Amino acid sequence: MRSIAILLSLLYLASGQIAAADLPGARSPNGKFEVVDVDINMNAGGNYPYREPHFEIHNESGKTIVSQLALEDLTFTLDDSPGIHVFGGAWKVLWRADSQLVAIETRTSKFATKTIVFFRDGDTFKRISVPEFEKFDERTRCEPLRWQKNGDLVLDVTMGYHTKSDGGITGYYLTIHFAGNPPKATKTSETKETNRE
Repeated sequence: MRSIAILLSLLYLASGQIAAADLPGARSPNGKFEVVDVDINMNAGGNYPYREPHFEIHNESGKTIVSQLALEDLTFTLDDSPGIHVFGGAWKVLWRADSQLVAIETRTSKFATKTIVFFRDGDTFKRISVPEFEKFDERTRCEPLRWQKNGDLVLDVTMGYHTKSDGGITGYYLTIHFAGNPPKATKTSETKETNRE
């Protein structure tokens, strides 16, 4: 029995899907949805092998209802290792308690991440435009920290390479409020820091 379990585990890993247990917060509180991190080795054995990391949101039956590949152009970029790599995938998943909104942190470069927020629309999820996020450059890390009881999302934003820009600001905490149907995002507070390490 143990050998069968090991074989099944190896087959699962070979598929490129990361189990929910390996991606904290991946399953929604109501148990009906799950964020899955997928890292597929493309063109294996070819002249230009590369990886295609991206996240997906699955429903109860395991069907993909959202794919990062369909949402945005994951730019090909050269990495330190041979081949071509695509940045993407889920680094952190944070569901709101009612399972109606989810914040997913995804990698945008070797040093940076961004947060994408989705709201539930019937049997699927749709992306929410957050204008405040658009000003971040390719060196900024934007990490979702927590959902507050009133439904607001608190994020930890670290400026690129910890350089002192914008008057010495190296990072700040950002709070975003979501209201309406479909929900719209508005900034409610911003707490800046000047000596972040």
